[in-house]
Amino acid sequence: MISQLNPALQELASHFGIGLEYADVWGNHHQVPQTTLMHLLKSMGVDATQPEKSLTAVREAYWLRMADPVAVVPETADTLNFDLRLAPDKAGTTVAWVIQEENGFVHEGQITLPQQPHELRALSNGQSVARFQIQLPLALPLGYHTLSVATVACGDNQPVRSAMVPLIVTPSACYLPESMRLDNPQRPPQKTWGPAIQLYSLRSRHNWGIGDFTDLAMLLDWCHQNGSGVVGLNPLHALFSHNPSHISPYSPTSRTFYNGIYLDVEAIDDYAECQEARAFVQSERTQSALGQADKSLMVQYETVQPLKLQALVLLYESFRKNHLEPETKRGQAFKHYVEGEGELLKRFALYEALQDELYAKDQNNWGWPVWPHPYQSPDSPMVKEFEAQNQQKIGFFLYIQWQIHLQLSALRQQATDTKMPVGLYMDLAVGVDKGGVDTWSNQSLYALDVCVGCPPDELNQKGQNWGLPPMIPQRLKEQGYKPFITMLRHNMRYAGALRLDHAMALMRLFWIPDYAQSAADGAYVAYPLDDLMGILALESQRNQCLIIGEDLGTVPDAFRHHMDDRRILSYKVFFFERKSQTEYKTVEDYPRQALVTTSTHDIPTLNGFWQGEDNAVRDKLDLFPNDEMRKRLYDDRTVAKQGILNLLAERGLLPEGVSQDAGKVVQVSYPLNLAIHRFLSQTPSLLQMIQLEDVLEQIPQANMPGTVDEHPNWRRKLDAPLEMLFVDKRMVQMAQVCSQNRGAQSVNPPAPQTV
Repeated sequence: MISQLNPALQELASHFGIGLEYADVWGNHHQVPQTTLMHLLKSMGVDATQPEKSLTAVREAYWLRMADPVAVVPETADTLNFDLRLAPDKAGTTVAWVIQEENGFVHEGQITLPQQPHELRALSNGQSVARFQIQLPLALPLGYHTLSVATVACGDNQPVRSAMVPLIVTPSACYLPESMRLDNPQRPPQKTWGPAIQLYSLRSRHNWGIGDFTDLAMLLDWCHQNGSGVVGLNPLHALFSHNPSHISPYSPTSRTFYNGIYLDVEAIDDYAECQEARAFVQSERTQSALGQADKSLMVQYETVQPLKLQALVLLYESFRKNHLEPETKRGQAFKHYVEGEGELLKRFALYEALQDELYAKDQNNWGWPVWPHPYQSPDSPMVKEFEAQNQQKIGFFLYIQWQIHLQLSALRQQATDTKMPVGLYMDLAVGVDKGGVDTWSNQSLYALDVCVGCPPDELNQKGQNWGLPPMIPQRLKEQGYKPFITMLRHNMRYAGALRLDHAMALMRLFWIPDYAQSAADGAYVAYPLDDLMGILALESQRNQCLIIGEDLGTVPDAFRHHMDDRRILSYKVFFFERKSQTEYKTVEDYPRQALVTTSTHDIPTLNGFWQGEDNAVRDKLDLFPNDEMRKRLYDDRTVAKQGILNLLAERGLLPEGVSQDAGKVVQVSYPLNLAIHRFLSQTPSLLQMIQLEDVLEQIPQANMPGTVDEHPNWRRKLDAPLEMLFVDKRMVQMAQVCSQNRGAQSVNPPAPQTV
């Protein structure tokens, strides 16, 4: 079937990494429609209506460029190899080169080009170009360096050609804490465990109806006292401050900056100084609203976010008058932070101020694609004018990010001081919202008329469309991978571990045209895997941040091999780890280089799984594609539950009084819950995460894939506040079970109480 496509179009698509076919979860192969290929090429800035002409232009652009836009090389290389494309008469002439290391140290010299080029190419304009392969016997340290090359003039009529190439030297593998290293035969690696939480779901006596960074500090302290070495978090990326109803942490405005809703307002230094803020917070109206938000079983974003913003405005005014204008020590610290973050932070704050202003005038202005045209480019005269006239408003959004920086830095320091082997495990979303600051700031980087998702599978026969525009691989390379580097660096700054949502994005993403009725009309687009993994390893080592790759779904075998080689932990979810439909994997089947968990935010809790809550919700919302699929999934759940009981019985972990007959076990009793976690704790895998919803025996899951407003996604709170959770006998028992088998011992555990 593929042969029916225009051969030039096929070659053009392949040149840009677009797959001509893909296999679905059942192994069926689908040819990508020609209309999809043409649309994806257009989204990359390529004219696919004349593929022969475009293919010629693409090939010749490569030959006319003296050097590649960036070079990523492994630290093990003892020679630096690169290509130069020059006129054939440059054979045998001299080229000067300079390498400046990021620390300022300079290497320089000259090299004679070979008499015979590696390859010759005749261009359509009659010009010939030669490709010379150059080798420099030079080993460089890890880091971001710059290579400059220039031809040496041999007369007045000989123009000098030059190029400057970012040169990135990368380590072979990502960081692992010393206690977890696998390469010391004298000492087995130390496993650890900890709670995985949705930060918004935490309840406490002090918070404003949504979990905050002070709650997180309380949880870190409990973990330290109870033998836990890690706390897992949902993405904390910045969302849309003007729109409190936009709550999915996986659809952010930016993956570089953070969400101010998690700030503990009353912990900010300016709160003690600002009588106006204290009066606002303590007013009857505010306290009444916060009381209602606190009592609600769901996070009331529409109440909490505006109240926090109003309080923060008052705090910023106090800070500006008392510290920024007089340039006190705190005022200088703020300026130092802003200057250190550079243009990226300033543009983020500019966007926030513009979005707030334009939305206040017209609520149809949901994001920059629908702003008045003069504001759609960050470099336009109107934007520059707005920036000049609204420095105070822009400063407010800078202030919020500074306060987030201070509170998150304190949390990382807390984890370091208590010697937690990992500390905060943060989550990196796979993409950003089309209307947000990341796309506005760097529009050429994104395919804005495309969304990423995944092909059809059992639960989604039309596939999934996540509504997130992808980065264009060639543009990312043209920019020297700077957006990728900056994003990683900011997300690792406070983290001991970073989870990559849909880690396969390092290798390929499934692109879906914005007009498509079904994700089945999409195609896979390849990304420069070796380069991206090398940079990931470099930032991981520099930030001492271990990497977890969420590798669920359709995963090429080659990708998992790369994960293993790069020391990226795999993501193993108990429900999915089966040898066959009826048989679950044993302890010995789990890899050491992995994270294990019972479930995630996107799949049922233990009790939800056992009682079929997820299937019941799909039934209610008519989410099953057909009756056959509905029956298959219901039947599979019965088989799965029996397989779990058989597994525990064979391991000697089935609790006394729990039948091995799944038909007689109507719910997950807490002894059965502990037995499943005990099984996972006995695996060799380095990390084990527990869901606090499972500890509290909750049934509903955090997010129901395939729904937006039909289900209360990203809103559900935990059933108990932290103060009660910490002394709940179930929490104490869970800590003891996980610590016993993960090489940790409980430190001064609280006396268990019945709650």
